Amino acid sequence: MKKFSILLVMFLFVFSCKDKESSTPVSEAKDDHAGHDHSQPDKEEGPKVMVLRKADVMPQFPGCDKYKERVNAEQIEMCSTNMMMDFIQRNLVYPKTSKDAGVKGVGGVEFTVNTDGTVSDIKIFRSLDKDCDQSIINTIESMNRMSHKWTPGMNQGSPVAVRLAIPVNMEFARK
Repeated sequence: MKKFSILLVMFLFVFSCKDKESSTPVSEAKDDHAGHDHSQPDKEEGPKVMVLRKADVMPQFPGCDKYKERVNAEQIEMCSTNMMMDFIQRNLVYPKTSKDAGVKGVGGVEFTVNTDGTVSDIKIFRSLDKDCDQSIINTIESMNRMSHKWTPGMNQGSPVAVRLAIPVNMEFARK
């Protein structure tokens, strides 16, 4: 029951942020993917991609496609959120240094789901400490190594890059 209530709170957080945002672009971001050095600014120029905070159809984490014919869009989004949070909980590692220092709580991370289903531009917006932050970043980056990629967001029938922001509870990380 505790796990369900935490997932519900996280789900509400994600969608409360989503509802407050408009569908106007949040940035012009480079279309760079895994391997991005988060500590250094981008040096090479590349094609710019419009990144939205809200799309007609939000990106979907792998695993919910099989339900598309039987449930509505809202239920698919809920499934996607639950699958993503489950992935994070199973793959997030609680750094020993942070645990020994008594660091705990909820961090916040935002990232872009690109039109090819990869994630990029991962940034911590609520820091716990440098080791927890890096563990969260590593977990989000590991989504690019999954056998199935995200289904990108859609706006007016075309795939779009969408920026997501989520809470991450370190207390549920693997010890």
